[in-house]
Amino acid sequence: KLKMSKNNREGAGGLPFMMVQNGMKVVTETLSTRSEVDVVWQDGRVECNVPSTDLYPIQHLDEHEFFPGDFVVESKDSFLPHNYGVVQDVDYLGRFCRVNWFQTYTQGNR
Repeated sequence: KLKMSKNNREGAGGLPFMMVQNGMKVVTETLSTRSEVDVVWQDGRVECNVPSTDLYPIQHLDEHEFFPGDFVVESKDSFLPHNYGVVQDVDYLGRFCRVNWFQTYTQGNR
């Protein structure tokens, strides 16, 4: 047990006051928590400090749902395996997205 002098026994509001030191175990109670997140929407906008309670997960994604940063390839019969794209932004209602296309280095293309 730690002994406290009479001057240090009460903190603000007359509540008992104790100096907490590194390594001590202290019993606490959590009264409230709050979580905020930074959201990147499908259209590429970034919204900061959104309360997590304002968001809910989407459970019905299909193979035509894309998000900024997704890697994609063309769906063709004459597929070139060294071409790929990165989704820049998405129009969810219009069901289209803007993609930057890239070609990787291959031994045959110097």
